[in-house]
Amino acid sequence: MASTAQALRHAFSSQTVLALTSEQTPKSQEEAARVRDEAAVDLRPVKAWKLGATIAAVRANLGLEQQFFGLLPAALVYQDGAEVGGFHARLQGVESEYAFELARDLSAEDAEREDLTSLFSCVRPAIEIPGTRYASLGLYGGFGLVADCVYAVSGLSGGELKPAPAIGSRWRADYVVGV
Repeated sequence: MASTAQALRHAFSSQTVLALTSEQTPKSQEEAARVRDEAAVDLRPVKAWKLGATIAAVRANLGLEQQFFGLLPAALVYQDGAEVGGFHARLQGVESEYAFELARDLSAEDAEREDLTSLFSCVRPAIEIPGTRYASLGLYGGFGLVADCVYAVSGLSGGELKPAPAIGSRWRADYVVGV
C-alpha cells in the first residue's frame, strides 16, 4: 500500500487526477486508514480533521464498519470571504457544516467522556467543498474514500455560534478544528 500513499501524495502536490490499479485499491478500512496516514505525512500542518460517514446508512452504503477521520491541510482552509478555485475545488456542490474548535489537544480518555462541550473553545459555521484525488468522489468505494482522506476545501466564518449546541455524548460534528 506504500505505492498507493505515494500516488495520493503525488496527485495532491501535482494537482492531477489519480487512477488506482486493483492492487493499489485498499481492501479493508484498516488498510485504507494506514494509507491515509502515510499519504498525509507531506500535508502538514493540519488545520482540521473531517469526521466522515457519521450516518449508519451512509456507512452501510460505503461498506464501512465505522466512522473515519480525514485531515484538512491548513493550505485548504480559507477564511470567510476568500475566493476558492482550482483543482482542489473542482467538484460541484457544497455542504454546510459546524466546526468545533478545540480548547486543547485531546487525550485517549477524552473519547470516553459523556459531556464533550468543555473540550471546545467555540463553534463556527463552515462550508465544505468535498474534494478527492480521484476522477469522482466514490470511485473506489468507502475504502478508497478513507485512503484519500476526504480532503476538502473549507471556509471558516470568523463568527462564533452562541450559544454552542448541546452535543453531549451523541455529537456528530463534521469538523474538529485547531488540532
